[in-house]
Amino acid sequence: MSVTVVTVAYNSAGTLAECYVTAASDSVDVVLVDNGSDDDVRPAAQRLGATLVRSELNLGFGRGCNLGVENAPTRRDWVAFVNPDLTIEASDLIRIVEDAPADAAAVAPRIVGHSGDDLGDVARVSPTWPELALSWLLGRRAPLRQVEVTPGQRHQPVDVTSGACLIVRRDAFDAVGGFPQWLFFNSEDVWLCDRLRAHGRVYVDHGASARHKKLSSSRGVTYDQILAETARAESAYAADRYPTPAWFAVYLSIMLGVLVRAVPMKGLRRFVKPLTSRLWHEAAAIRHGHPEPAGAVFVGWPATREA
Repeated sequence: MSVTVVTVAYNSAGTLAECYVTAASDSVDVVLVDNGSDDDVRPAAQRLGATLVRSELNLGFGRGCNLGVENAPTRRDWVAFVNPDLTIEASDLIRIVEDAPADAAAVAPRIVGHSGDDLGDVARVSPTWPELALSWLLGRRAPLRQVEVTPGQRHQPVDVTSGACLIVRRDAFDAVGGFPQWLFFNSEDVWLCDRLRAHGRVYVDHGASARHKKLSSSRGVTYDQILAETARAESAYAADRYPTPAWFAVYLSIMLGVLVRAVPMKGLRRFVKPLTSRLWHEAAAIRHGHPEPAGAVFVGWPATREA
């Protein structure tokens, strides 16, 4: 078995130096995508023996991953999408794919945070539209429902696993057309896992683990920018997956949730009006089958530290 590792870096040079320790080997190629960054990831690429792919623009996570796959030096059996703020060894990646069940379309290791506790987004249930709407109405980002872990079970079937270390069978990835071009940031892992389940099962391998230093891979991006892009992504995901009335309920819930959050978050207030129109127009294009490739919008705005 062999693996292509694709890592998309956006102003992540410092994080790569701290966290990312996967090394290339005869069975592992590393492709590092410089996604329109302002910093220099060449030292990290040299250390990893990686193929460096440069984009002049910030394409977002999914399009950056697709670009990395397209420029891989060798076609491998599996593609591992690994965040720059995640630590895993090449030997663990090989062990994961060698031991993967025969019907696996994708598999992910257990992922632990800095404290060593398991992160709940690794084993999740694909969201219903009421759950997605409710997460915004609650005034907080509620996680998707987690799947209960069966003690002693190494390979656990799940609906959705984390995009921080998502290892996908290459032929299954090609069959679904890769990541969607119309998602810029967030929801890509949910969308991909939803599609991959038509080509096999999605598993979590509890016999392997990786460490994730969450929210450290895009330094300089503020929380209000992340929240705005998350709203944009979850509206687009809902427009693609649910009937129009269900999307509209999610859209209204997102906008109400953004308004509630904007009361204490001064930096978020500037996004309320553009979010209202952008979510509407992007969802309409998706529902009618004419989505445009998503580019940076809210993360491209001048950063603010107000909260």
